[in-house]
Amino acid sequence: AGSATVDGEAGSNYNITATGGDAYCIGVSDSGNVLDYGKVNNVTVKATKGNAYGFAATSGGKLSGDFANGVSSVSVTADTDEYNMSYNYGVYASDGAVKGLSIDKLTVQTAGYGGNGVKIIDSSADMAVGSLTVNSDQNSVGVDAAGSDVNLALGDLKAASTYNDAYGVVAQSSQQSTNANLVFTGAKALTVSADNGSSYGVKASESSTVSGDAQSLTVSGKYDATGIRAEYNSKVQLALNGGMKVTSANGAASGIDLNSTNASSVNISDDLTVSGVTGD
Repeated sequence: AGSATVDGEAGSNYNITATGGDAYCIGVSDSGNVLDYGKVNNVTVKATKGNAYGFAATSGGKLSGDFANGVSSVSVTADTDEYNMSYNYGVYASDGAVKGLSIDKLTVQTAGYGGNGVKIIDSSADMAVGSLTVNSDQNSVGVDAAGSDVNLALGDLKAASTYNDAYGVVAQSSQQSTNANLVFTGAKALTVSADNGSSYGVKASESSTVSGDAQSLTVSGKYDATGIRAEYNSKVQLALNGGMKVTSANGAASGIDLNSTNASSVNISDDLTVSGVTGD
């Protein structure tokens, strides 16, 4: 079941609730279909027994927006318990495209299996998010590019997990593509925490590349905690205008872990602090 409220020339406000399945707010599917969603003020999506999506482009569909008309807020919430296999996404693309989407504040809150702020699979995305927050009982991911090309203007990012792992910015392969290229610019504070799991700040895997700049990076976990990691022929090119702090309560803590044959570069303008049972 769903409901929507549209506010004409002043911009649209959408409130979507699904009680028996998945919930989508603004989405497009199938090759050749382009959705220009116009001016949108606020988006609220809630699912109680399924997945929830704020913006979605799948199966060749393309979402088209105007950077000048930013969406004020997007809130995606799922009340399913941790034993249900539900996933929740602020922005999702699978074999699709997202262009010109700008969101001032994006929040994903879920008690389901996992929460993703931005998830792009075998797609392209050119977008901006001013503030990105993901809180999940299970896996929590801020930005994930899988086999995709993603350009993201980013402000603050917070990814937190209560019972599992947390990831800030990730680039990896997909089932169809061997690599991803993720570029983020203008980021402020990147904060990743896992109360009962492991945490990773910036990670590139499987012949992929993450390039970006941020003011600071803070990573904390109960088990392993890693600030920056490149593995399996991948690379990270990151400039931190401030410092990086990595803390593990009961496991290994690593500031920079470059386990790859590709050349990475990391520039940190301020202090690097690593604290754990073991640390690098």
